[in-house]
Amino acid sequence: FEEFFNNFGGARTGGRRRGPRPGADRRVSVTVSFEESVFGVEKEIEFDRLEVCDTCAGSGAEPGTTPTRCPECKGTGEIRQVQQTFLGAMVRATTCPRCNGRGEITPSPCKTCNGNGLLRKHAILNVQIPPGVREGLQIQIKGEGDAGENSAPTGNLYVIIGVKEHQFFKRKDNDI
Repeated sequence: FEEFFNNFGGARTGGRRRGPRPGADRRVSVTVSFEESVFGVEKEIEFDRLEVCDTCAGSGAEPGTTPTRCPECKGTGEIRQVQQTFLGAMVRATTCPRCNGRGEITPSPCKTCNGNGLLRKHAILNVQIPPGVREGLQIQIKGEGDAGENSAPTGNLYVIIGVKEHQFFKRKDNDI
């Protein structure tokens, strides 16, 4: 119904061209000892994330070339089909199959990233675990997730804390 009523009476104004998508958030689990959870600790964590390709600087095009406007959708990223019904003109917009909604195509894609502009790389990061953390706590580190498409913002990294049980001590709420 939403598509029907949004398009009722003709085409919408402005294209639905897919803009740059922000990078995805990443999650990684870290287990600390009971003592480390009480006093805090710095932990080195390793994880994989998408980073901008160094060869093409994220454009997806082989160095020395540039993406061109998609001839099928004329740079809008969508294909519109007008159909006459007894209610009037109905416009159906679908993502362009040639450029996948980007509005541009890459004649010679980057050989390093296969035209994606992003590569999966291994990252190592030192994370400060604050004192007093408890099981299941999430620490957000802004900008350390996957890189975004077309210079969009980078996602965040969420470090999920696990705490090992202690031989003698137990935590109950904020008491030991």
